[in-house]
Amino acid sequence: MTVNKEIHMTKVDELINILSNHDHAKAFTKAKSKRECIICGQKAQRFKTVMAQFEYTNSAICQSCQTEYLS
Repeated sequence: MTVNKEIHMTKVDELINILSNHDHAKAFTKAKSKRECIICGQKAQRFKTVMAQFEYTNSAICQSCQTEYLS
């Protein structure tokens, strides 16, 4: 149980670093205009749920990265 928690915290730390980058606003705007993920750069076209699609609207994070970082 501790190992999973440590892995999760590492992902949270990584996500915080990505989202707190000083160029975040510029990267966010670019990702949204190209319908790409701000984290991995892949196209963000398919989402499992309406909530996941809404999350993309707010964060520019694709379904794969949402699953990896936000689960």
